Amino acid sequence: MDFRSYVIQLKNPKVLLKGSALILLVIGLPLWLFSFTGSPDFKTFVVSIGPFGPLVVIIYTIFSHVFAPVIGSPVAVLSFTMYGVPKTMYYMYVGGLFSSIINYWLAHTYGRKLVLKFSGQKTMEQIDFFAEHLGNRVLILSRFFAGGLFDVISYAAGITSMKFSDYYFITVIVSGVSTFITGYIFRNFDFTSPVIVLEWLAFLVILGGGFGIIFKKIIPYIKEHQVTKS
Repeated sequence: MDFRSYVIQLKNPKVLLKGSALILLVIGLPLWLFSFTGSPDFKTFVVSIGPFGPLVVIIYTIFSHVFAPVIGSPVAVLSFTMYGVPKTMYYMYVGGLFSSIINYWLAHTYGRKLVLKFSGQKTMEQIDFFAEHLGNRVLILSRFFAGGLFDVISYAAGITSMKFSDYYFITVIVSGVSTFITGYIFRNFDFTSPVIVLEWLAFLVILGGGFGIIFKKIIPYIKEHQVTKS
């Protein structure tokens, strides 16, 4: 889509309303979480849940990956405040390992119809796109750079003929490396600050957008290389 078409779409009241609501959600939700996490009630809540807190983070991560439209960032922000970035990244990594199994086999066993019910039409379009181009090289790149598309990639792999053993090995290793690096970069960030929360969200958006651009650029090379090898 070119810039002119994008501007024309923005003139549509429904598109404009959806875009405005999304912006308010992205900006407003972290600010609300900031005020909430600094309250005495929140500190009491953290103490009360004890060791079950990490389990909640893991289960919610699985849930948000299987039901793709569910947003996972609110719980991530709360967990950053409660447990710090390195531990939260580990909990989300564990949740991702479980969800990657579930998503793959749901897609592999039941196909697109069930995935469409769980993910929605727009996410399904992303899944189909990645399924068309997915191979080991693309999977490695996506697991390293596109954490925000973790669920999409898992479903896409299940639709393809990719072996589960290859898929899961790459997921465990590459996602683990990505998790460690992200946790290290943000280890000293104070997520009780709204500015830091917004910086983190901006980092995810930039990383995801950058991956999308790079991915589209390298697809012709990957296809050409695969054809040459065969």
